[in-house]
Amino acid sequence: MQSVQVGAISTTETALLGAAQLQLVGYKCRDDGTLAYLQLFNNGDRAINVAQWEIAIDGRAIALRQINPGVLVPKTHVVAAESGVVSGASFEFETVHYCRAKSAVIVRDAVSRSDYELAVGQKARSVSSTGTSYNQAFSDTTNATIFDDQMYVAPPAPHVTISEIYPYASDCSPFDRSILCGDFVELYNPGADTIWLDDIVLRADSGSSTRTNSNTITLDGIELRAGEYRAVSLTDTSQRINLTNSGGYVWLEDKWDTMAYTATLTRYEVAGSKQQGLSWLTQNSVWTNTPTPSTANIFTATTIVEEESSLGACPAGKYRNPETNRCRTIEEAVNALAACPEGQMRNPATNRCRSIASSASTLTPCKEGQERNPATNRCRSIASAVAELLPCDEGSERNPATNRCRKIQDAAIPAAAFPVEPVKDAASAAIAWWAVGGLLILGAGYGVWEWRHEIMGGMRKIIARGRE
Repeated sequence: MQSVQVGAISTTETALLGAAQLQLVGYKCRDDGTLAYLQLFNNGDRAINVAQWEIAIDGRAIALRQINPGVLVPKTHVVAAESGVVSGASFEFETVHYCRAKSAVIVRDAVSRSDYELAVGQKARSVSSTGTSYNQAFSDTTNATIFDDQMYVAPPAPHVTISEIYPYASDCSPFDRSILCGDFVELYNPGADTIWLDDIVLRADSGSSTRTNSNTITLDGIELRAGEYRAVSLTDTSQRINLTNSGGYVWLEDKWDTMAYTATLTRYEVAGSKQQGLSWLTQNSVWTNTPTPSTANIFTATTIVEEESSLGACPAGKYRNPETNRCRTIEEAVNALAACPEGQMRNPATNRCRSIASSASTLTPCKEGQERNPATNRCRSIASAVAELLPCDEGSERNPATNRCRKIQDAAIPAAAFPVEPVKDAASAAIAWWAVGGLLILGAGYGVWEWRHEIMGGMRKIIARGRE
């Protein structure tokens, strides 16, 4: 960023904003009471959008129009002035503003609405654009040099891809400085032109959304020629980078965190103990056991069980082996198995032999006088083969349903016109009679009670007649 000297203008009462990030380090009030210019300085460590700050003098807001796009990065200056007063100023006053010597100047953060009132009459010295903190007292001068370092604009998205991620380094000796003893992220230039990565940083997802020294690596000075691979393995403090093993993201941003290049966002899978020493190839979304930092990628198949979703479907007639994740032929090739014994067939679900229940034609014929039971496929005697059975005793006959002998009923006994009731058990009959007797007694007692008056009257008459 080039600093622009915007003029040697007489100044009055340059003020200081104390510990605030945005400092007002100089302003000029003309003899007619109008404001000529303001000079601001970013004394913090992050870029700020000056458009999100408000400036007021003696309670009157200053309306600013931004001429140059961008943000104010740390340790740089920006000037706001009346149109035509300061050439090269990044901001202009939209209207005429008035001020006086020792005016009360307020800078307000428009986001948090925090006010910073400048101490009236406090002075500072504007000496250079190299990052002075402006805390030295000075006398009014008519020849102060003011600076506008111009606003910062993020560079366009670089045509760079993240080709390889190595999140779980090999176990090495503490004195082994091999690149494979630490994590790395490989960048690739697929274009035909050289790319410079100044003002670009590599960001890694380390469980924190904010920038830290371990998840933010500055790429200033890196030059990627056409078709070149470059592995990034050290932080800005020359320590090994540390990627999370639980999976995550890596991507590129601009240096001052004003823009994330979302097209470079790359995800890698969980790296467990089986993935130690392997690298993730982003183009194929697979692990390879041949890491190639700063050279063209090489895919070497691994025996690691990968997620089914990342693998292609197996060809027809094959399925994926859950132990090796490789495709193998479905074991339906029954013709390759030994033939089942006679009377059996192969179960398509288990590929085992089982009996054919209905294949009676293949069984040995039953002996004479027997037949095959269709339920069990076993031989049994024919029910109608009575001739081979022994004759029944005198007075008996053979039951045609069971082939057993039974007594012949006397033909002289006429058939009953109604079914014969079986004789009741003696104990049951006695209980029944007692029950009937009890009911009769209860009935007689009830009748006596109901007719008690009549009965008593009759008895009195009988007694009276007897006495006569």
